[in-house]
Amino acid sequence: MKDIKKLANILNADVILIDIATKQVNYLDESTDNSNKNVVNLLIDNIELLTNHIYQSLDYNSGHILTCHVNEESIVCFSFKYDDPLSTSSELMMLHSLSNLKSISQIIYTLYNSNDAPEEEVHITKFSDKLHIKKKAANPLIQKLFLMQKLILSNQLFIHVKPV
Repeated sequence: MKDIKKLANILNADVILIDIATKQVNYLDESTDNSNKNVVNLLIDNIELLTNHIYQSLDYNSGHILTCHVNEESIVCFSFKYDDPLSTSSELMMLHSLSNLKSISQIIYTLYNSNDAPEEEVHITKFSDKLHIKKKAANPLIQKLFLMQKLILSNQLFIHVKPV
């Protein structure tokens, strides 16, 4: 878990470990704020959604959560928050994490299990941080459109950032 925490620090993410059977949550970063805990409570309420795929990215208004179903008992979540939309570093981190969802997921899986990660796609789901998550069938075209939308938004915001 120490290496997973290091990876999260590099990626500027919070790490959350969820026990599927007990729905117990272990925040590996003590600085997790209440808004992140609200999103995690929503995930716990929708735990069956998280067990449908090995890798999943749940997009919401102020960030996204990358989940990795590492074994039958556990899910490792990386929570990426982008609170300041005009911050250059937030935009660059958002671009980096969104463009490397599969790689990051496979690294998490490998670090946790010490063996090769499965070659599965990351399923992307959009949800409100206040509503029940609606299950949808994965569509690769929608995933690509989602990433393109985030990249376009990021480019628009990045253009408006004034150098200091």
